[in-house]
Amino acid sequence: MITDINDVIKNYLQDVLEHSTNEIDFGMLVPTKKFSESVVRKTVNIYLLDVKENLQQRQNEWDKKYTSDGKVENSAPPVMLDLYYVITCYADDNDIEKEHELFIDVLRGLYRFSSFFQEHLSSDFIEVASKMALELFPQKYIDEHLGHQFWSAIDQNARPLISIKVTIPLDISYALSSTIVKVKEINYSLESKLYDIKGRVTTKLNATTEVPVLATLKLKKEGDDEIIQLTKCDALGLYTLSHLNKEKYTVDIIADGYKTQSISMKDIKELSARPLNIVLEKV
Repeated sequence: MITDINDVIKNYLQDVLEHSTNEIDFGMLVPTKKFSESVVRKTVNIYLLDVKENLQQRQNEWDKKYTSDGKVENSAPPVMLDLYYVITCYADDNDIEKEHELFIDVLRGLYRFSSFFQEHLSSDFIEVASKMALELFPQKYIDEHLGHQFWSAIDQNARPLISIKVTIPLDISYALSSTIVKVKEINYSLESKLYDIKGRVTTKLNATTEVPVLATLKLKKEGDDEIIQLTKCDALGLYTLSHLNKEKYTVDIIADGYKTQSISMKDIKELSARPLNIVLEKV
């Protein structure tokens, strides 16, 4: 999996750099002094420095699948990981001006990643890239782990670097199977019971691949134009509509470049039991 992410970043940068890629080498080594002294051509080095679990995006709800033999299969949700990379640039003959030009070109390409990866990656990498959320210069991590102490640890003189955080889902392929137990159902009313509606907003690249859409969701009571809740999708297209009672609602899903979609939500309890995923069409 990490190799796939490395290849996505490398192949994307190879394609978006304005220079001829025949003139640029790519490495994935520790950026030590020995490495910088060995450079003989323009080089972009992409070094994976750290991996951490993204606790803010941890999912605790297992997916359930009911089988014909009276059993239920519970599959564990993916683990969200943050991969921290350090990207450094080098020029032949230690030409600082050429090094800075290459640095800016790489930085410009990375800032355009979320909008341009579909145009600059082959079909082999698009599915992997569609699951990635890329953040440049994650400030908290930089403050805690980078700086002069980083260069001292690898015996290297300080130089400009690009720090990026890539968030991806790790499928842990873990499931439990159990027999369904029939119980007597007792119906009673709890007026204070509230529900959350969760899901993902995407658009189709092709018949098999979907990518996230940074959409805005406007929630209203059915027949009323007043917006009672406004939420935005995160970088992976995930959203949550919180603390809903059993009233009837309408939600409008809006995103630049896509057709607005309206969904009527009549049975909140039933909808809260599974993800409400939404696919938008481009205008």
